[in-house]
Amino acid sequence: MNLNRPLQRRMLQTLKESYPTHSANFAQLFESDPDFIPNLRYLEGHGLLTGVESKAHIPYGQLVNVRITELDWIFSKTMVVSGPSFAL
Repeated sequence: MNLNRPLQRRMLQTLKESYPTHSANFAQLFESDPDFIPNLRYLEGHGLLTGVESKAHIPYGQLVNVRITELDWIFSKTMVVSGPSFAL
């Protein structure tokens, strides 16, 4: 798995812009990137985003209605870290 921090940042920024709901076209924006699914699951595993497991087989990891979590919303509003960070 390639931890793609710029991709993760773009994903979180997209979700932040639609908070508190999910981004309607989130998957379509990122699904062509080969790092999308592993990084989506990585961010989910760290509690920065959430979604609903789809019962249908879909190409973007079967996670739909993806949205930023309250934890990441608070984190992005308060954290300022030098160098690469998730502060949005």
